[in-house]
Amino acid sequence: MRCLRTEAASDGAVNEASYASPKNSPPWRFLLALSLTIGAFSVVVLFLIVRPRTGVTFDGLVYIDATHGERSYQFFPNAQTCPPRGIDYLLEPNDDLVDQMTFRPGHYIQGAWHAKFKGDLSSIGFYGRSENYWRELSVTDVYEVTDVDCGFK
Repeated sequence: MRCLRTEAASDGAVNEASYASPKNSPPWRFLLALSLTIGAFSVVVLFLIVRPRTGVTFDGLVYIDATHGERSYQFFPNAQTCPPRGIDYLLEPNDDLVDQMTFRPGHYIQGAWHAKFKGDLSSIGFYGRSENYWRELSVTDVYEVTDVDCGFK
């Protein structure tokens, strides 16, 4: 395959008469090696994202909803205000976290707290009663819990 190559002459004129030979085009071996390197790098990055992690410090919003009869705990990483947005994890709180979460009077069904804690994050899968969570987060150490007013009625 021949490609038209433009060359600038010393006087600034463009010469379009010369053609690039296959020797001057990038070799296929280089492109193959580059593709394999990018592919291997992508696999490593994907593995680092989906693997379980232990002893990680988390900061975000803990949300409790018991409107459907069973109390469920959700955690929204890096969320600071209501309504929480983004990816949520199924939260498995320890007793220390549950003890520090105090409900506002009349709000025993729903609540939100800003929390900072250390926990273990599961690998990607299907978690929860209806399997609608991608990850499960188990709390091991609690550092700070503060109430957030989300205007629940």
